[in-house]
Amino acid sequence: MTSLEEILSEAEEEFLGMIENGEVNDLNYEEVIGEIADSSVPVYTADLLEAALNTLWLAAASPELLAFDGESTAVNAIAGNIYEAVEEHLRKVWDDYEEEEEEEEEEDEKSND
Repeated sequence: MTSLEEILSEAEEEFLGMIENGEVNDLNYEEVIGEIADSSVPVYTADLLEAALNTLWLAAASPELLAFDGESTAVNAIAGNIYEAVEEHLRKVWDDYEEEEEEEEEEDEKSND
């Protein structure tokens, strides 16, 4: 079964693993997010349609960019919406990570004073 929730979860797991391994930083996080979002989009029509059946807005919303060949088709719109959803989700994950890092630094500074 292909669902947006599964796609987001797998993308987040990959992204967090890369963060933990030191592969992501302030200079490259946007590029990494784009690469993970791109590789997270299912390529088979059946998987894209299944994801849209489980999350109907994927087929109804108009993405900024149509995926694959850029033609205005339902499958390209669904893929574009998945890409944008993954990208948005990973940006939030990064923002949360950065916020936690800042809080930890502040706590360390307070404990050192």
